[in-house]
Amino acid sequence: MRQAPSPLSGLYPYKGKTYKRLLNVFSQCARCGHGGLAIILDDGDPTTAVLESFFPLSIESVPIPKDVPDDILKEFREAEKCASFGANRAASALFRSVLEKTLKANGYTKANDRSLVDLQKRIHAAAGDGVITEARQKKSSR
Repeated sequence: MRQAPSPLSGLYPYKGKTYKRLLNVFSQCARCGHGGLAIILDDGDPTTAVLESFFPLSIESVPIPKDVPDDILKEFREAEKCASFGANRAASALFRSVLEKTLKANGYTKANDRSLVDLQKRIHAAAGDGVITEARQKKSSR
């Protein structure tokens, strides 16, 4: 994100380069068609211009099976938004919560089996039953 300009120089540092001018341009999102704000940095010459950011952010949502419960779907979509904003801790917590709810909805709960107390054991049990792929199980073990 853009840093505030130095009060003495009026320069705008961005990705290792310093620009002399910051432009706020109202535009239209190419994805959703709604109005947006582009923040552009340059040195007074359009050929040096770089797009620093554009709001609203446009995120690509991954496809989700149609039979996923609405509460899990909404939480997953919220986690995607958090990740798109760089709120990685919030996204991680929400994705973990989605995983736990998904496992619970499929019968992999602590209450059903004392051997499934921790999340990793529930993931391994689901992989053993073919509910999740072996590749996903290996990724979860990292």
